[in-house]
Amino acid sequence: MNELYRVLKPAEYDNAGKIIKGFATIIVPHWASQRAYGDLTHKWPAVSEFWFYYLDKDWRALNAPHNDFYTCNLTVSWGYGMHPEIVARNVEYQQNAMKFWKEACSDIIATMTKK
Repeated sequence: MNELYRVLKPAEYDNAGKIIKGFATIIVPHWASQRAYGDLTHKWPAVSEFWFYYLDKDWRALNAPHNDFYTCNLTVSWGYGMHPEIVARNVEYQQNAMKFWKEACSDIIATMTKK
């Protein structure tokens, strides 16, 4: 993430506020999905949603001042790639599935911009 931050250009937005340049999107297996465990080339521990907070310099200063590994300062938004049988269902069903069913979320999809 430090190297990504170094080479990433600052974000640029169009007139509608949609980001058009200066972002990176990563897709990783959700930590609770079988996909996180099946491929032995995946680094461990698996990526969880909480990790993204550590990529923000201000958050680290308040919550993890001992962490001097990260030098990046990224804004991250993330969501989920869900199992195909759940995608077609209503939002309430999807939220319930994400909360209680291990295989509901297949991937974490995160978009990062340089602050």
